[in-house]
Amino acid sequence: MARLGPLVVTVCLAPAPAMADQPFVADGIEILDYGIICSEGDVRREAAPETDLGYVTRPTGDVSVAATTRYVAAEPGLMFGVEAIARHAGLDDATMTVRHPPFPDTGTDEQSWETGFFTDEPTINYYRFDLPTEMVPGIWTFIAHANDTLLFSVEFRLRGPGLAPGYGEVCATLAAAVHAEHG
Repeated sequence: MARLGPLVVTVCLAPAPAMADQPFVADGIEILDYGIICSEGDVRREAAPETDLGYVTRPTGDVSVAATTRYVAAEPGLMFGVEAIARHAGLDDATMTVRHPPFPDTGTDEQSWETGFFTDEPTINYYRFDLPTEMVPGIWTFIAHANDTLLFSVEFRLRGPGLAPGYGEVCATLAAAVHAEHG
């Protein structure tokens, strides 16, 4: 009878995909900022059939990039995205596509909606986590294009709660600063 030696198991963990060093930006577009987005007021739904839920959530008040970062924490209500402006001619028929790791319940790995970029006012395109199943760690890429032309591409790394700046932490700090300034 043959004896079996000790069983040795080697586990190979694939490294996490690397993010691009810098965002890609085409001529005629300028990225003003990117990162965690804070907003004021309530939210409303706007139809977006190329998204997992069939709509996007839009704040009714002011929206701004509160923390410039490409590393964000998976938290309910977190909004992150890109603020950009057209430099020469407006593009009112653009599309924003967000590519991300597959959602566990639906397998969705890409969502898109109509947007525009203008010369007189910046546009902020962002993603907001409304459901726990959306908060899949990994690389999330915001890709803007118009008429089959790539305008920009910005990658974010979504990490678990507490492993990167989070919405509550950043937006609460911003709200406190605004309140202190305006009494």
